[in-house]
Amino acid sequence: MRVSAADRREQLIAAAWRVMTREGVAATTTRRIVDEAGMPLGAFHYCFRSKDELVQELIRRNVAEELAAARAGLVPGADVRQALQGSLSALWAKLCADRDRQLVINELTALSLRDPTMTALPEWKYEQYLAGVAEFLTAIAEGSTVTWDLPVPVAARLLLAVLVGSVDIWMVTGDRAAGLRTLEVFSGQLALMCQATDESAPEQMKVETR
Repeated sequence: MRVSAADRREQLIAAAWRVMTREGVAATTTRRIVDEAGMPLGAFHYCFRSKDELVQELIRRNVAEELAAARAGLVPGADVRQALQGSLSALWAKLCADRDRQLVINELTALSLRDPTMTALPEWKYEQYLAGVAEFLTAIAEGSTVTWDLPVPVAARLLLAVLVGSVDIWMVTGDRAAGLRTLEVFSGQLALMCQATDESAPEQMKVETR
């Protein structure tokens, strides 16, 4: 039975995740990936121009999945604090569901900074995250009828810094509850950095968002 290029790509991506989580990023070669997928080496180059392209696809999907989890936690009609807490709680559950995957993402960043052929990858990764977080914050502001006091790119960088730090601490300590509490406290602080835009909004929202 002939396997389409799209299906082969999916199989190679799944194989890459398995090898990276089991053996580490440094040990993950194209040969190891195709062996894991049960394919000849030529199949890899038929689906991807290079290992770098595959790694970019892994990161792109990871960013998209994490942001989707945050958006899925949005509650229609919630005030800004509730919206932030609900979304970040859903995102935290997603992040903590697979410690090995988070370790792989960290390894990719560290190794890319040392590899002259991949030094653009970490910057590209964070550009993807920052753009996604900015979009997320814009959606919260629109849904809660507020405007951010900070420029959205600055607020996005602040939120991303808290998330990255919380993930790193959790990976070392294993204290998932403490990380969630940190995000809840931060949500309350970030919710103070905006102003209600709808004069008909409930008085409680206006107080909470000043």
